[in-house]
Amino acid sequence: AAGAASVHETLALLTEASQMGFEIALIQTPGGFGPELLDAETQMLFVRSVADGSPIPLIVSPEWSSGEPLQPEVLAVLGRNPRVAALLVVTDDLGYFSSCLAAAQGHADVIVGCASLLAEGLIDGASAAMISFASVVPYLCLSIDEAVRTRELDAARDLQRVAKGAIEQIRKRGIPGLKAAADLKGYYGGVPRLPLVPLPPAAKAEIEAALQ
Repeated sequence: AAGAASVHETLALLTEASQMGFEIALIQTPGGFGPELLDAETQMLFVRSVADGSPIPLIVSPEWSSGEPLQPEVLAVLGRNPRVAALLVVTDDLGYFSSCLAAAQGHADVIVGCASLLAEGLIDGASAAMISFASVVPYLCLSIDEAVRTRELDAARDLQRVAKGAIEQIRKRGIPGLKAAADLKGYYGGVPRLPLVPLPPAAKAEIEAALQ
């Protein structure tokens, strides 16, 4: 991932990434610094400016955590840039995700960015997924992908239902929850950086129960 709140800084990071041998980079459009940055025209200007100067192709993740989602038609415009390889759509709204897929068709790949939509997003035609939940239960996520690719759609949906409780328990606790879940599954989550703190034992036990 390479990104900053300004075009100049983002391009500097992308140039450094290219020199290090990276072949593609994930960028997020700026947000959270004022409502004017969440304006659709501003978001499109940022992506066009970065894409025109980037030495490597881009995966673009539009910022809307502090504003309204960009309209699917706006995402399609972003995807038409030849330097934009894919759009990472982070939403748990299947209707919105499907609209983004339809709008971007023929312009750029669309990637699932929310674990709760993994099965349905892939069934709808997403090309891939980038979800933090895969760092906790990678084989379950791979099994959902494999079931979709072999057209065992009921199996994919069944596996998604199995994952639902754990996804919800981790999501509501954010980064500390994700780190605790990784530790519980035998991976390394570690201690979250301040000002975040480790989960209390009761919350950790709820995640453990959901994972089991």
